[in-house]
Amino acid sequence: MTAGMTPARLLAALYPPPVRERWGPGLEDEIRAAGRRSWPDALLRAADLWLHPAVWPARSPAERRLRASAMAVTVTALCWFVTHVATETDDALGGTGRSAALTASTLGMAAGLALIVPLPRPAALAAFARHATVRGAPPAALAALAVAVVHTSGPTAGHTAGVPGWARGAVLACWWTALALGALQCCRLVTVLGADAVVAPRPARLRLGVLVLLAATAADAGAVLAHVAGAGPDPSAALAGAALALLAPLLLTPLRDLRRATT
Repeated sequence: MTAGMTPARLLAALYPPPVRERWGPGLEDEIRAAGRRSWPDALLRAADLWLHPAVWPARSPAERRLRASAMAVTVTALCWFVTHVATETDDALGGTGRSAALTASTLGMAAGLALIVPLPRPAALAAFARHATVRGAPPAALAALAVAVVHTSGPTAGHTAGVPGWARGAVLACWWTALALGALQCCRLVTVLGADAVVAPRPARLRLGVLVLLAATAADAGAVLAHVAGAGPDPSAALAGAALALLAPLLLTPLRDLRRATT
Protein backbone atom coordinates (compact mmCIF):
# COMPACT_ATOMS: atom_id res chain seq x y z
CA MET A 1 0.00 0.00 0.00
CA THR A 2 1.51 3.34 -1.03
CA ALA A 3 2.32 6.04 1.51
CA GLY A 4 -0.78 7.93 2.52
CA MET A 5 -3.13 5.28 1.07
CA THR A 6 -5.05 4.08 4.13
CA PRO A 7 -7.76 1.40 4.00
CA ALA A 8 -10.42 4.08 4.53
CA ARG A 9 -9.08 6.13 1.62
CA LEU A 10 -8.87 3.06 -0.61
CA LEU A 11 -12.47 2.10 0.16
CA ALA A 12 -13.68 5.67 -0.41
CA ALA A 13 -11.91 5.63 -3.79
CA LEU A 14 -14.15 2.72 -4.86
CA TYR A 15 -17.28 4.91 -4.74
CA PRO A 16 -18.56 6.54 -7.98
CA PRO A 17 -16.82 9.84 -8.86
CA PRO A 18 -19.92 12.07 -8.33
CA VAL A 19 -20.38 10.58 -4.86
CA ARG A 20 -16.71 11.16 -4.01
CA GLU A 21 -16.90 14.73 -5.30
CA ARG A 22 -19.88 15.48 -3.07
CA TRP A 23 -18.99 13.52 0.09
CA GLY A 24 -15.40 12.33 -0.40
CA PRO A 25 -13.66 13.69 2.74
CA GLY A 26 -16.66 13.01 4.97
CA LEU A 27 -17.04 9.51 3.49
CA GLU A 28 -13.42 8.67 4.24
CA ASP A 29 -13.73 10.04 7.78
CA GLU A 30 -16.89 8.00 8.34
CA ILE A 31 -15.24 4.76 7.23
CA ARG A 32 -12.16 5.47 9.36
CA ALA A 33 -14.22 6.30 12.45
CA ALA A 34 -16.37 3.15 12.10
CA GLY A 35 -13.28 0.93 12.12
CA ARG A 36 -12.37 -2.20 10.22
CA ARG A 37 -15.66 -3.93 11.00
CA SER A 38 -17.36 -1.42 8.68
CA TRP A 39 -15.13 -2.27 5.70
CA PRO A 40 -17.35 -5.04 4.23
CA ASP A 41 -20.41 -2.77 4.55
CA ALA A 42 -18.55 0.13 2.88
CA LEU A 43 -17.56 -2.18 0.02
CA LEU A 44 -21.14 -3.38 -0.45
CA ARG A 45 -22.44 0.21 -0.42
CA ALA A 46 -19.92 1.18 -3.11
CA ALA A 47 -20.97 -1.79 -5.28
CA ASP A 48 -24.65 -0.97 -4.78
CA LEU A 49 -24.13 2.66 -5.81
CA TRP A 50 -22.48 1.60 -9.07
CA LEU A 51 -25.72 -0.29 -9.87
CA HIS A 52 -27.81 2.86 -9.28
CA PRO A 53 -26.18 5.72 -11.24
CA ALA A 54 -29.43 7.68 -11.53
CA VAL A 55 -29.38 8.45 -7.79
CA TRP A 56 -25.86 9.88 -7.79
CA PRO A 57 -25.56 13.65 -7.18
CA ALA A 58 -26.43 15.40 -10.44
CA ARG A 59 -26.67 18.92 -11.83
CA SER A 60 -29.94 18.31 -13.67
CA PRO A 61 -32.67 15.74 -14.41
CA ALA A 62 -31.14 15.34 -17.88
CA GLU A 63 -27.89 14.16 -16.32
CA ARG A 64 -29.80 11.58 -14.28
CA ARG A 65 -31.58 10.34 -17.43
CA LEU A 66 -28.23 10.13 -19.19
CA ARG A 67 -26.89 7.88 -16.44
CA ALA A 68 -30.08 5.80 -16.41
CA SER A 69 -29.71 5.34 -20.16
CA ALA A 70 -26.08 4.28 -19.76
CA MET A 71 -27.11 1.73 -17.11
CA ALA A 72 -29.79 0.26 -19.39
CA VAL A 73 -27.35 0.10 -22.31
CA THR A 74 -24.77 -1.65 -20.10
CA VAL A 75 -27.23 -4.33 -18.94
CA THR A 76 -28.41 -4.87 -22.52
CA ALA A 77 -24.82 -5.20 -23.73
CA LEU A 78 -24.16 -7.81 -21.04
CA CYS A 79 -27.27 -9.76 -22.07
CA TRP A 80 -26.26 -9.63 -25.72
CA PHE A 81 -22.73 -10.75 -24.88
CA VAL A 82 -23.93 -13.71 -22.78
CA THR A 83 -26.31 -14.79 -25.54
CA HIS A 84 -23.68 -14.38 -28.25
CA VAL A 85 -21.11 -16.43 -26.33
CA ALA A 86 -23.70 -19.14 -25.61
CA THR A 87 -24.88 -19.50 -29.21
CA GLU A 88 -21.34 -19.42 -30.63
CA THR A 89 -20.05 -22.09 -28.26
CA ASP A 90 -23.12 -24.35 -28.08
CA ASP A 91 -24.15 -25.84 -31.45
CA ALA A 92 -27.44 -27.18 -30.05
CA LEU A 93 -28.46 -23.76 -28.76
CA GLY A 94 -27.62 -22.11 -32.08
CA GLY A 95 -29.93 -24.41 -34.06
CA THR A 96 -32.38 -23.01 -36.59
CA GLY A 97 -35.46 -22.78 -34.37
CA ARG A 98 -33.64 -21.33 -31.38
CA SER A 99 -31.58 -19.07 -33.62
CA ALA A 100 -34.76 -17.49 -35.05
CA ALA A 101 -36.11 -16.77 -31.55
CA LEU A 102 -32.79 -15.34 -30.40
CA THR A 103 -32.50 -13.24 -33.57
CA ALA A 104 -35.95 -11.78 -32.90
CA SER A 105 -34.94 -10.85 -29.35
CA THR A 106 -31.74 -9.28 -30.66
CA LEU A 107 -33.79 -7.14 -33.04
CA GLY A 108 -35.94 -6.13 -30.05
CA MET A 109 -32.79 -5.09 -28.20
CA ALA A 110 -31.73 -2.98 -31.19
CA ALA A 111 -35.14 -1.27 -31.24
CA GLY A 112 -34.98 -0.53 -27.52
CA LEU A 113 -31.45 0.83 -27.81
CA ALA A 114 -32.50 3.12 -30.66
CA LEU A 115 -35.05 4.66 -28.28
CA ILE A 116 -32.77 5.25 -25.31
CA VAL A 117 -29.30 5.92 -26.71
CA PRO A 118 -28.33 9.59 -26.22
CA LEU A 119 -27.44 11.49 -29.39
CA PRO A 120 -24.43 13.81 -29.71
CA ARG A 121 -25.16 17.52 -29.97
CA PRO A 122 -24.16 19.00 -33.35
CA ALA A 123 -21.47 21.14 -31.70
CA ALA A 124 -19.97 18.05 -30.07
CA LEU A 125 -19.82 15.76 -33.12
CA ALA A 126 -16.06 16.21 -33.52
CA ALA A 127 -15.41 15.38 -29.86
CA PHE A 128 -17.80 12.42 -30.10
CA ALA A 129 -15.97 11.06 -33.16
CA ARG A 130 -12.57 11.57 -31.52
CA HIS A 131 -13.56 9.76 -28.32
CA ALA A 132 -15.26 6.97 -30.30
CA THR A 133 -12.11 6.46 -32.39
CA VAL A 134 -9.76 6.41 -29.42
CA ARG A 135 -11.95 4.13 -27.31
CA GLY A 136 -12.92 1.86 -30.19
CA ALA A 137 -9.39 1.34 -31.53
CA PRO A 138 -8.21 -1.38 -29.06
CA PRO A 139 -11.26 -3.69 -29.40
CA ALA A 140 -11.33 -3.12 -33.17
CA ALA A 141 -7.66 -4.08 -33.42
CA LEU A 142 -8.20 -7.25 -31.35
CA ALA A 143 -11.22 -8.26 -33.44
CA ALA A 144 -9.34 -7.60 -36.70
CA LEU A 145 -6.42 -9.73 -35.50
CA ALA A 146 -8.71 -12.64 -34.61
CA VAL A 147 -10.57 -12.43 -37.93
CA ALA A 148 -7.30 -12.20 -39.88
CA VAL A 149 -5.90 -15.31 -38.19
CA VAL A 150 -9.10 -17.32 -38.74
CA HIS A 151 -9.40 -16.35 -42.42
CA THR A 152 -5.80 -17.27 -43.22
CA SER A 153 -5.77 -20.67 -41.55
CA GLY A 154 -5.68 -23.05 -44.48
CA PRO A 155 -8.46 -25.11 -46.06
CA THR A 156 -10.98 -24.41 -43.33
CA ALA A 157 -10.43 -20.65 -43.45
CA GLY A 158 -13.28 -18.75 -41.86
CA HIS A 159 -13.64 -21.16 -38.92
CA THR A 160 -11.49 -21.66 -35.81
CA ALA A 161 -11.16 -25.36 -36.70
CA GLY A 162 -8.48 -24.27 -39.15
CA VAL A 163 -6.40 -22.60 -36.46
CA PRO A 164 -3.61 -24.73 -34.91
CA GLY A 165 -4.65 -26.16 -31.55
CA TRP A 166 -2.02 -24.23 -29.59
CA ALA A 167 -3.30 -20.91 -30.98
CA ARG A 168 -7.07 -21.56 -30.98
CA GLY A 169 -7.53 -20.52 -27.36
CA ALA A 170 -5.63 -17.27 -27.95
CA VAL A 171 -7.72 -16.44 -31.02
CA LEU A 172 -11.00 -17.06 -29.18
CA ALA A 173 -9.75 -15.04 -26.20
CA CYS A 174 -8.93 -12.13 -28.54
CA TRP A 175 -12.37 -12.30 -30.16
CA TRP A 176 -14.41 -12.44 -26.95
CA THR A 177 -12.23 -9.80 -25.29
CA ALA A 178 -12.75 -7.52 -28.30
CA LEU A 179 -16.52 -7.93 -28.10
CA ALA A 180 -16.56 -7.32 -24.35
CA LEU A 181 -14.31 -4.25 -24.60
CA GLY A 182 -16.32 -2.88 -27.51
CA ALA A 183 -19.58 -3.17 -25.58
CA LEU A 184 -17.98 -1.59 -22.50
CA GLN A 185 -16.55 1.35 -24.44
CA CYS A 186 -19.89 2.01 -26.14
CA CYS A 187 -21.49 2.20 -22.70
CA ARG A 188 -18.81 4.52 -21.33
CA LEU A 189 -18.71 6.87 -24.31
CA VAL A 190 -21.81 8.91 -23.52
CA THR A 191 -21.01 9.15 -19.82
CA VAL A 192 -17.52 10.44 -20.56
CA LEU A 193 -18.88 13.21 -22.79
CA GLY A 194 -21.63 14.17 -20.35
CA ALA A 195 -24.92 16.01 -20.67
CA ASP A 196 -23.26 19.06 -22.25
CA ALA A 197 -22.18 17.02 -25.27
CA VAL A 198 -25.07 14.58 -25.73
CA VAL A 199 -28.86 14.89 -25.59
CA ALA A 200 -30.39 12.64 -22.95
CA PRO A 201 -33.58 10.78 -23.97
CA ARG A 202 -36.83 12.37 -22.84
CA PRO A 203 -38.61 10.60 -19.93
CA ALA A 204 -41.35 8.99 -22.04
CA ARG A 205 -38.88 7.74 -24.67
CA LEU A 206 -36.53 6.40 -22.00
CA ARG A 207 -39.39 4.58 -20.26
CA LEU A 208 -40.63 3.03 -23.51
CA GLY A 209 -37.13 2.03 -24.58
CA VAL A 210 -36.37 0.35 -21.26
CA LEU A 211 -39.64 -1.60 -21.40
CA VAL A 212 -38.83 -2.75 -24.94
CA LEU A 213 -35.37 -3.83 -23.78
CA LEU A 214 -36.89 -5.67 -20.81
CA ALA A 215 -39.27 -7.57 -23.10
CA ALA A 216 -36.44 -8.45 -25.51
CA THR A 217 -34.03 -9.66 -22.82
CA ALA A 218 -36.81 -11.62 -21.08
CA ALA A 219 -37.59 -13.29 -24.42
CA ASP A 220 -33.87 -14.00 -24.79
CA ALA A 221 -33.76 -15.70 -21.39
CA GLY A 222 -36.99 -17.56 -22.15
CA ALA A 223 -35.64 -18.95 -25.45
CA VAL A 224 -32.46 -20.21 -23.80
CA LEU A 225 -34.25 -21.74 -20.81
CA ALA A 226 -36.85 -23.35 -23.12
CA HIS A 227 -33.97 -24.98 -24.99
CA VAL A 228 -32.59 -26.31 -21.69
CA ALA A 229 -36.01 -27.67 -20.69
CA GLY A 230 -36.57 -29.36 -24.05
CA ALA A 231 -33.10 -30.59 -24.94
CA GLY A 232 -32.09 -32.14 -21.64
CA PRO A 233 -28.87 -31.49 -19.69
CA ASP A 234 -26.90 -28.62 -21.26
CA PRO A 235 -24.76 -26.95 -18.56
CA SER A 236 -23.49 -24.07 -20.69
CA ALA A 237 -26.98 -23.15 -21.93
CA ALA A 238 -28.39 -23.49 -18.40
CA LEU A 239 -25.70 -21.14 -17.09
CA ALA A 240 -26.40 -18.63 -19.86
CA GLY A 241 -30.14 -18.81 -19.25
CA ALA A 242 -29.70 -18.28 -15.52
CA ALA A 243 -27.40 -15.31 -16.14
CA LEU A 244 -29.93 -13.74 -18.53
CA ALA A 245 -32.80 -14.33 -16.09
CA LEU A 246 -30.81 -12.52 -13.38
CA LEU A 247 -29.69 -9.66 -15.62
CA ALA A 248 -33.03 -8.84 -17.29
CA PRO A 249 -34.78 -7.47 -14.14
CA LEU A 250 -31.88 -5.03 -13.66
CA LEU A 251 -33.32 -3.06 -16.58
CA LEU A 252 -36.09 -1.85 -14.29
CA THR A 253 -33.53 -0.36 -11.90
CA PRO A 254 -32.98 2.90 -13.87
CA LEU A 255 -36.72 3.65 -13.95
CA ARG A 256 -37.12 3.00 -10.22
CA ASP A 257 -34.06 5.12 -9.46
CA LEU A 258 -35.35 8.03 -11.53
CA ARG A 259 -38.62 7.96 -9.57
CA ARG A 260 -36.68 7.89 -6.29
CA ALA A 261 -34.49 10.79 -7.39
CA THR A 262 -37.47 13.01 -8.23
CA THR A 263 -39.64 12.30 -5.17
